[in-house]
Amino acid sequence: MRTGLPRRIVQRMTGRPRPSPSPFRITPAEIARPRSIEDVLDLFTWAREHRGHLVFRGGHSSLSGQAETPHVVVDVSRSFRQVTVLDDGERVRAGAGTTLAEVNARLARHGRRLGPQLASARTATIGGLVATDADTLAPLTGQRVWDTLENLVVALPTGVVLDTAQKNAEVTLRLTDPHLVQGLLTLRRRLERPQTREEVQQQFALPNTMGYRIDALLEFPSPVEMARHLLIGSEGTLGFVAEATFRTVPDAPEQRRRDLAAPYHALGRRIPGHVLLEDFAVPGDVLDEVVGALKELLVRYDLDVPEMTVTPQGCIHYPLVLDLDDAASRRRFRRYRRDSVALIRASGGSLRARHGTGRAMSPFMLDQFGDELFEVMREVKHTFDPSMILGPGILLTDDPLTHTRDLRPARPPSLRNRLGTRLQDWLERRRPR
Repeated sequence: MRTGLPRRIVQRMTGRPRPSPSPFRITPAEIARPRSIEDVLDLFTWAREHRGHLVFRGGHSSLSGQAETPHVVVDVSRSFRQVTVLDDGERVRAGAGTTLAEVNARLARHGRRLGPQLASARTATIGGLVATDADTLAPLTGQRVWDTLENLVVALPTGVVLDTAQKNAEVTLRLTDPHLVQGLLTLRRRLERPQTREEVQQQFALPNTMGYRIDALLEFPSPVEMARHLLIGSEGTLGFVAEATFRTVPDAPEQRRRDLAAPYHALGRRIPGHVLLEDFAVPGDVLDEVVGALKELLVRYDLDVPEMTVTPQGCIHYPLVLDLDDAASRRRFRRYRRDSVALIRASGGSLRARHGTGRAMSPFMLDQFGDELFEVMREVKHTFDPSMILGPGILLTDDPLTHTRDLRPARPPSLRNRLGTRLQDWLERRRPR
């Protein structure tokens, strides 16, 4: 497909893209590989002028379909790979394309590491960590990105580059993007009403990676700090984080070995079928009741669950192994999803404790947050990205069936289908450009 993108930063599609562990498979129109923040700004200009859409991709290890799109994928995994260890390892500055394992290898000689612990450390990138507010398996340990991110350099969709470490960052932002500053302050006033403030606090009292961290609008008086914290967990829909500076934590290898996320991460590639990660958090006083009700739901809908992990913090994790190739199975899963969402929300819980919103959960943002807070999140998106060029359908969607569209085949394709696909790929490579 010819999109008119700057040719120097585009890689033509020559076959199917590398798969992710998520159940979604969408072939992008093109893949752009920017080498600098200036290249990213050029992509933003193209998207604004041509009404195009961009989705950022790092290690492609997300579990909820955050990097799947039919539009233009912006792959930063080969660039933005600088690492600078600061203060004898107490802090570290790293580019968006650097992997978690690479940063930790540089910190190991100082007995330090980054806070988040991921089974996908060899592929997960710093940009992805910030985009998903990555954490350890046991939330509320103070080691997630939200707790340890100190500063970032971000390219905003409006063409503004913000370095939150600069002493004059506040003045610079007010001069270069007054729409963003005014929008954030207006949203803050909207949330300051006592009832609304209490609702926001309740939403984020538990681990909650659904939507945008709008509690930042109340917690921080400075628009720069509001913006920095809203970008955490925004799944690449508010801007491109080119570089991030973190406070590190003491290394504890034995704890990494106990990280139970590894089997879950591998499930998506090992088991035939669609593997969907359930990732709830509920108040501790109703935990046993909710777990029992979830098990009843799984039996009612005849859903296969290899194992369920329940943490003392109220987090409930389990993989669903499904075959959603036929319409009847998709209808059954939608009924289960409707009932499970209703159960978790009735308990005052969150629908996503660790793995973010993505295509898997974007249709349920309204269920999680209700009309007013959901509208605030839409306003957050429009404030950062007035042209709406980043991440369509990934965090905010108007399609109630996004979570069951564009799924990869559950069953391995036949030999005839595999040969047909390879022939199509070969013909595509030989087609004149």
